[in-house]
Amino acid sequence: MAILEVLDDGTYLSELRPPRKRDGPPIRVRVIEYTVLTTDADGEQVCELFRLATTLLDPAQAPAAESAALYHDRWQAETGIGELKTEIRGGPEVVLRSKTPAIVAQEFWAMLGVYQAVRHLIGRAAPPGLDPNRISFTRTIDAARDSVTRATLSPRGT
Repeated sequence: MAILEVLDDGTYLSELRPPRKRDGPPIRVRVIEYTVLTTDADGEQVCELFRLATTLLDPAQAPAAESAALYHDRWQAETGIGELKTEIRGGPEVVLRSKTPAIVAQEFWAMLGVYQAVRHLIGRAAPPGLDPNRISFTRTIDAARDSVTRATLSPRGT
C-alpha cells in the first residue's frame, strides 16, 4: 500500500484499488499502524503489528488510539455474532424455525440467553489469571451439549 501523505499524528493516507478498473475508482483511506502486546500460552510476550484502514480521514474526527481500541471492540462483537450464528443456531445454512414475528423474536431471545449462559460458564470456569476470551466458545458449547446429552440418557437418580 503506497503512502500518499503522512499526517501529523503518524497515520498516513493511501488508496485501496479494486482488482479491475470496471469495479470502480480507488478508495482513499487513512492507515493507522499500531502494535498489540500479548502473552502466549508459554508466558512469552508477543508483539504484533496491525494496520487499520479507515475512510475516516481526519485524525481529529477519529484519533488513532481511539480507532484502534474501537476496532478491537468491533472484532469482539463480530466474534460473538459469529458464535451465535454458527455454534448456537447450528451453522449458516440453518434458518430459524419460527413462522411468525413474535415467535422469531422469542427464538432469537432464547439463542441470546444460551449465548449469555455459555459466556457466563466460560467466565466462571476460567482459572485465575487466564483471560476468559482465550477459552474456546466452540469447545465449551460442545462440552455443555455433551453434558446435557449424558444427563438426558442416564437413568434418574444416578
